[in-house]
Amino acid sequence: MGSGILTQTGGTWSYLPLTVSFGGYPGNNDELYSLSCMSAGQCTAVGFGNNYAGNYGIVVTSQPNLSLSLVSSTTATGYGAAGQTVSYSYLVTNTGDEALSGIAVTDNTVATVTCPLSSLAPGASETCTGTYTVTQADVDRGSLISTAVANASGPVSVNSASSAVTLAANTAVSSASIVTSSALHSFSSAGQSLDYSYLVANTGTTTLGVDVGSSTGARVTCPSTTIAPGVAETCASTYLVTATDGAAGSIVNVGTVTGTSASGTVTSATSQLAIPFVPTLPSAPVIGSATAGDGMASVSFSPPQLDGGSAIGQYTVVAADLTNPSRGGQSATGSGSPIVVTGLTNVDVYSFTVSATNALGGGPQSTASNSVQPLAPGMNVVPLLLPPAVPGSPYSATALQVVGVQASATGYVTTLKWFKVTLPKGMKLSASGVLSGTPSNKLGANVNGTITIKVTETVVTLNGKQKVKTKTSVQATISLPVS
Repeated sequence: MGSGILTQTGGTWSYLPLTVSFGGYPGNNDELYSLSCMSAGQCTAVGFGNNYAGNYGIVVTSQPNLSLSLVSSTTATGYGAAGQTVSYSYLVTNTGDEALSGIAVTDNTVATVTCPLSSLAPGASETCTGTYTVTQADVDRGSLISTAVANASGPVSVNSASSAVTLAANTAVSSASIVTSSALHSFSSAGQSLDYSYLVANTGTTTLGVDVGSSTGARVTCPSTTIAPGVAETCASTYLVTATDGAAGSIVNVGTVTGTSASGTVTSATSQLAIPFVPTLPSAPVIGSATAGDGMASVSFSPPQLDGGSAIGQYTVVAADLTNPSRGGQSATGSGSPIVVTGLTNVDVYSFTVSATNALGGGPQSTASNSVQPLAPGMNVVPLLLPPAVPGSPYSATALQVVGVQASATGYVTTLKWFKVTLPKGMKLSASGVLSGTPSNKLGANVNGTITIKVTETVVTLNGKQKVKTKTSVQATISLPVS
């Protein structure tokens, strides 16, 4: 018989060629058919010889040693950034007394380990190799542990003890940078908003949790609180200028970034930006409301949001005549609201704008006020703009309005009469002020010119038991264009 071993898997003994002696029948040349063992040293054999079968007690006289050893190593002394490669060597030795085949090495970090030989004779060695690419997680964790095991698959499966190599992220760098900036290069007034930007970058090799602050005390917001190596983001804050900032001559903002790695390493950087105080013209006041009187209007407003860094010396209100622009342009000045504008044409419609002036000059105009119509006391006739008349074609349009008509205290209705009305041939003016008719093809001198109208108001009231009539006359002029 040859030499071999007995192995056990889950309580079942298997036979490989081994050296045995037959108890009771030494030297018998029967062929071993099967082997049933109670232990590694005492078995019962069933054999065949000369057509005879029987049971024989046998004893194992040799059991070979099958074993492997593994030593892992690397020439690397550490690492510091994702993407670096680490080369590993694996010294595999057959430390048994039987040849081993199917040699392989597995590593928990290295995907593929290459071995030059697949079989090793007793006492023989070989060096296998593999490489690993460092990840960002390895850098942030701070260490890399590689654990390997050697294996032989024949004649039976044999594993070595594990061998580990530990590397530290001893060249990792935690660093950050910051650049403070603003679109505004100067400021001029208290209440002005200054928007700041902070370009924050991770200039190291570790992932950083970042916190950004401003020396102005304004809250800084960032898109993310974690930045990977090589990544930058822009943070922002808004600062409201105070009166003391102008007196100081400038606003100095120091932006600070503090970064903390997963291992607890803290790094910081600062960037300073100074914005000077430069006075400018004031911004536009905030228009209020206009109230009309007889040939005048009172205009209210609020001071401008920004005074330009210089006290407001005066305000100027300018009138715009919406009925006849050529009659506008009246103005008035004052130190505050309200300001009264005089010299206005009664029955014309006006709006107003206001501007502020400081030591550098006048600022922009405000938006226009509401529209108002100055009126004289009592009745007023308001001419209206008329569309062009076409000779020979029907025409109808409201030519004027009468406002300020008195009311009778006794319920008597006020009556209105038109006098001295000069109209083109074929046209008439109703009591309600509507000009209508078909203009003659033979236009008179009054067409495309002016029409003078005199309106008389008669108010009937009671004075004791007597009726008292009061008459008021107002003259107005309207213009009828011809196309």
